[in-house]
Amino acid sequence: EHLPFVLKAIKDHQRIRIKHHTFYSDKSRTFKLEPYLLKEYQNRWYIVAIVCGMNEQRTFAIDRLESIEVLAETFEANRTEEINDNFRSVIGLVYNGNEIEDVELSFTVFQGKYIRTLPFHSSQKILVDNEDEFRIGLRIIPNYEFTQKILMNGNTVKVLKPEWLANEIKEILLSAANKY
Repeated sequence: EHLPFVLKAIKDHQRIRIKHHTFYSDKSRTFKLEPYLLKEYQNRWYIVAIVCGMNEQRTFAIDRLESIEVLAETFEANRTEEINDNFRSVIGLVYNGNEIEDVELSFTVFQGKYIRTLPFHSSQKILVDNEDEFRIGLRIIPNYEFTQKILMNGNTVKVLKPEWLANEIKEILLSAANKY
């Protein structure tokens, strides 16, 4: 029910006031925003906006809005390209200011058939495709959503680069195995 108001505010460069709750807190917070775009990820819609008074880009899940008010105040939408650039090197929604890295993932041959037809990211390149493995390279900023995508592939994937990410995945899997 909030989507039409957000779309109109983006189109007309109008500020909005939202009451939003996160999964990290029991309390809702009110924000005044300059909305720039809507982004869909895993069947959920998000407002990407600049938080007024903080001059900070944030992402807000529309399904967690308690209220929205389109204000009469307008703003100059001069950060559209910058905001779009923040998402070019990430998978999903979480950009963390880290640097772009070269990532290599090795998959089983069978899983490679899926990865070929549903790439992780636009930077994906096939590095090895033979009877032993399917290996891809990515130039991305590793983030939470990327870690989740790796974990979704279970024992059909191995992180080859960077080493810190391979260690992080290993620790997560060891922790998970210890629960059983």
